[in-house]
Order: sequence, then structure tokens, then C-alpha cells
Amino acid sequence: MSDAHRFADVPQEVIDLVTVVRNRYFETLSGAQIKIAFDTKKRTSGGNIVFGRMQKANDLIRYLTDDTQAPQGFDFILYLDQNIYHAMGEADRTRLIFHELCQCGVDLDRKDPFYIIPHDVETFYAEIEYNKDNPRWYESMSQIAAEVYAADD
Repeated sequence: MSDAHRFADVPQEVIDLVTVVRNRYFETLSGAQIKIAFDTKKRTSGGNIVFGRMQKANDLIRYLTDDTQAPQGFDFILYLDQNIYHAMGEADRTRLIFHELCQCGVDLDRKDPFYIIPHDVETFYAEIEYNKDNPRWYESMSQIAAEVYAADD
């Protein structure tokens, strides 16, 4: 059995950055409980390396994440690729977190108020304005991700 786990806790500075981005741009998420975890292994989707992903918690995840921080369990799980995150600069970390938080929907009139918003296009419309100083940030991060994992191929 491997001594390495697939997922790891993030340090407080990651939690703090997610909190800053959420409070500044996503006030509708103020009541949402978001668990943040590093994914320690390379994940791909559609042939692309996944930098991060957001998952809506199902009943099992809510049960398993029921603790003092989130007595009802977490509403969303934010996974960040640990290796890529550490290779990113602060601006790109913020962009990635902004991108992932764009996927979190809240509608308090629904029985289950939390849901995942599908991508508008390859990005979110909100990101176009947010990333106007670097609209091709995703391509540069793809290059960094390829370099991070080049030794694995």
C-alpha cells in the first residue's frame, strides 16, 4: 500500500486567499461551506491537465465532512492541483480560485440551495473582465502545467 494519499490539507494561506476572493467577488457564497484540498496527483480531463475543480457535496460527502467548522458538512469541495498551485504566481492562483468559485451557485429558494454552474464557454463571462490584463492566462498556465508534469511523461 502506498504511503502517499491522493489528497492533502491545504495550508492556511490557501484558505485565506480563497476567503479573500470569495468575500470580494462572490458575496452570494458567504453562507456556503467550502472544503479546500490539494490533489497531489496529476488529473486530466479531455486531454487537458486539470488545475482545479469544484464539486458539489452529495449527502455522503456532507456526512463525512460534518465537523465543528461545518456542522452540517461542506456544501462544495474545491480541489487544487498541489504541484501546479505551487508553480503559480499569486496572480494566477487568484485567477484559478476566481474561476473555480464561478462554478458555485446558490439559490436559497431551492430545497438544496447549492449547485454547480456549467461553464459559459471555456471561461466564465465574469472572467473576461477580471482577466482583461491577461486574457490568455489559461494558456500560460497550461504551459506551466505541462512543464511541471513533463518528467512524468
